[in-house]
Amino acid sequence: MNNNEISNYRNLVSILEELIITIKKIQDIDNSYKLSQNRREAEEWLRYLKSHKSCDEVKSLENEISNRLFYSFDISLSNSPLDKKRVELMKQFISLSSTSVIDKM
Repeated sequence: MNNNEISNYRNLVSILEELIITIKKIQDIDNSYKLSQNRREAEEWLRYLKSHKSCDEVKSLENEISNRLFYSFDISLSNSPLDKKRVELMKQFISLSSTSVIDKM
């Protein structure tokens, strides 16, 4: 990977880490099943991303992870600023993964 790709990869990891922290904060107030699922999905993808740096491996899951994160959890669970942040972080992750890192790795 070149420097730009490494930077984008690190941004993806950072977004997922922030997403997980945000979900944990929401769970202090509301520990719904949907939030627990969302957190598990984000944690699984973070583990996968950290252990697979090959372009082909990451590219192979682009559609699946987009569907799992975005289509399953891109719903507002509350009107709280934290929940809005959670949804925005998922959108950032999907946008970055589909346009910069995966296509250029």
